[in-house]
Amino acid sequence: MASDSGSGPNSADAIRKWKSEFDTPIGHLKYVYELKRTADKVTGTAFRECEGTKTETELREIVLKGDQVSFVEPIKIQDQDVRIEYNGKLSGDEIKFTRKVGDFASTDIVAQRVKDAVASIDGEWKTEFDSQIGTQKYTYSLKANGDKSLEMPWGKRNSASPIPQ
Repeated sequence: MASDSGSGPNSADAIRKWKSEFDTPIGHLKYVYELKRTADKVTGTAFRECEGTKTETELREIVLKGDQVSFVEPIKIQDQDVRIEYNGKLSGDEIKFTRKVGDFASTDIVAQRVKDAVASIDGEWKTEFDSQIGTQKYTYSLKANGDKSLEMPWGKRNSASPIPQ
């Protein structure tokens, strides 16, 4: 069972997706680690790709304490259960981990924060509704211009200006 044993200043920053790529004796590995908070505990999943083979593993023993992040990825290697232990330090948009694979090897890796995709408002938007004067139909062509303004048929609008009537 995964748990959160601390609520230090950076613990909440670890709750998201992290990406890492590195070389090992078994080949080049690509990982996405996803940590989530559900109710009173932290859960996690490791999505791994090696030589085109993709696997998904539930992370165990998750501990977040201040800027420290640790968890275990249990895997099978040639029908043997192997613990991959991660111990890391969170700093900004990265976690520097020491990754210990059973008694076989230990490697330092860096996981980068996966930036949240921003939904685009660009495109043609249609709306239809009934009003006191009958059915109203509108089509809007919207194009985002940076973070705070939209280009509309009647000109630019930023988040502080009202929509023209």
